[in-house]
Amino acid sequence: MDTIGKLIAAALLCSVICLLLKKQAPELTLCLCVLVCALCFLSALPFFSPVLAFFHRLEDMTGLSGAVFAPLFKTAAIGLLAQMAGTICRDSGQQALAQAVEICSGFLSFYLALPLLEMVLSLLQTMIGG
Repeated sequence: MDTIGKLIAAALLCSVICLLLKKQAPELTLCLCVLVCALCFLSALPFFSPVLAFFHRLEDMTGLSGAVFAPLFKTAAIGLLAQMAGTICRDSGQQALAQAVEICSGFLSFYLALPLLEMVLSLLQTMIGG
């Protein structure tokens, strides 16, 4: 809970500073936002370790290979990063660029999920007997 409080405080402080800088130096507001976003991600990074440990335990318990969980992690990471990049693009007034980032991340997510989908299809073929 302590970390989320700090993240919220940093985001609110950044917002206030950006509002104050908007008229005098609008180019600095984007740089400040990107910097604070990066710091937020870095401060949340240690919380990823227990999640990763859980999936390793789940992998050991179920006997499933890492090929099952890797696409899930990659797709989640792409979604989170694309959402952040899209929001930053929108904040800088680049709506079309934000939309392009989000659409491309969707295609990339499907591409990364293909091995998992192929495993499901293979399992279904085995179950059906085809």
